[in-house]
Amino acid sequence: METTACHISPDDYAALLERVSGLELALSALAQDNEQLAADNASLADALERERAARDGAVRAAVEEAVAAVRAELQAVIDSQGAENARLVEQFKLLQQWFFGPRSEKAPPEPDPLQLSLFNDAEAAADGAPEPVADAPKRKGRRRGVDGTMNLT
Repeated sequence: METTACHISPDDYAALLERVSGLELALSALAQDNEQLAADNASLADALERERAARDGAVRAAVEEAVAAVRAELQAVIDSQGAENARLVEQFKLLQQWFFGPRSEKAPPEPDPLQLSLFNDAEAAADGAPEPVADAPKRKGRRRGVDGTMNLT
């Protein structure tokens, strides 16, 4: 292999060296910038994660608060419906007792002692003599015939 020598003028050589030196400095600066960008990227990723966690926590808290409010409202509706149901069941039982319950087997109410004393006073005034009992006159009822006319006999 034969090498051929390239002839560069000293001015061109100095310019090339200066250019290579400038590129090496730029490359070093880019490497530093790359490291700084990686650190900034990691910092921003951490900040983003914290922001998401805070936002998710706030959203979760708001959702839990809304769910608690809805539960409280539904519980109030359930309670009022339960009270209304109990009232209607009681009303139904009373109406059922009134409609189907015994009528002639009712126990008489307790007599008022003041009213009983009125009868005692009246009996004492009569001196124990029984009152005559008058027989009520018997009425003969009228009957209608088969044809709807009245039989007056």
